[in-house]
Amino acid sequence: GAAQAIINNKIKEKRQKPLGFAPDASKTKEEQEENEVVIEPEDLLKFGLKAELLRRFPVIKVVKNLSENQLVTILSDSKISNFNLYKKAFEDVDHVKLVCNRPVLEEMAKKAKGEKAGASGLKRIVDDTFQVAVRKIRLLNGDNGRLIISKQTIDDPTKFKLYRVKGKEKELVYPPTKMKKLMK
Repeated sequence: GAAQAIINNKIKEKRQKPLGFAPDASKTKEEQEENEVVIEPEDLLKFGLKAELLRRFPVIKVVKNLSENQLVTILSDSKISNFNLYKKAFEDVDHVKLVCNRPVLEEMAKKAKGEKAGASGLKRIVDDTFQVAVRKIRLLNGDNGRLIISKQTIDDPTKFKLYRVKGKEKELVYPPTKMKKLMK
């Protein structure tokens, strides 16, 4: 009755506070521990999860939104990040070296953070960034290449440069160059 209502109110109050694994440097350890929510299996049953499924969870942990730096780390350091999978596929399958700098990764993280998409949103952003490039690589006809992406590529997937590389020579393949007609 009344004791359960008090417990439920405390859980609701704690859920409204930001949570996660990255400690807030401005708070003491006691304040951080105070903000931590412990979810019991009974809490999840109240939200409609089946008991059979719940028994399969060895640990239940609540996390907060990731920072931009953490999202960049996921993009750059994780072997299974979508970005690194594209990079490896470009090199191993298409013989194309992907060239970009850290600000490109930071822009992807910033976009995911702005959309409140988190780590799962990074996959969609990376997929969207490379959607046109993946199709244009066939223009190389199996030759070695270099794909250069910039911050603009993240908002407009057609804004990248693709070069055919033969020895020390580079030939721009995409975007197509506009030839000026010479008038006599």
